[in-house]
Amino acid sequence: MRVEQVLKVSSEEFFSFIKKGLISDLKQNNVIDENIENYEIKKGLQYEKILKSYNPKRNKKMVVTIENFEENKAYKVKFESDDVIYFISFDIEEVEKGINVSYSEEFEVIKKRPLISRILFPRSQKKNKKLHLINNLKVIESEIINLRNK
Repeated sequence: MRVEQVLKVSSEEFFSFIKKGLISDLKQNNVIDENIENYEIKKGLQYEKILKSYNPKRNKKMVVTIENFEENKAYKVKFESDDVIYFISFDIEEVEKGINVSYSEEFEVIKKRPLISRILFPRSQKKNKKLHLINNLKVIESEIINLRNK
């Protein structure tokens, strides 16, 4: 699913926010030292992380791969586990009132899940997906503006 939204932030602010989140994730997953404040994010960067669930037996090991990182223009990341591949991408274009963000989230199922899960999960995923993506962009915009005003 893909949405487009104009955000009232600059492409530099947007990518600075993305980089800070990535660097934090790299630190949390012991890929880089806690003392490092700036790290070069580039295409091909790969690391492992554990996605924690409310039920520890359902925690998932994911391999995270930066598929594209063009500063202030484009970002795409792939999360891959033994049963699913999940992609998130942002394409940025400067506009008069800020930036136009084309944002997508897509997933591919690799391994079959139990029947009831296959029946319920896709419906719940599609039902409010567009609204979910727009809300994610609004949260990012709001957090960037709050950081700007500090």
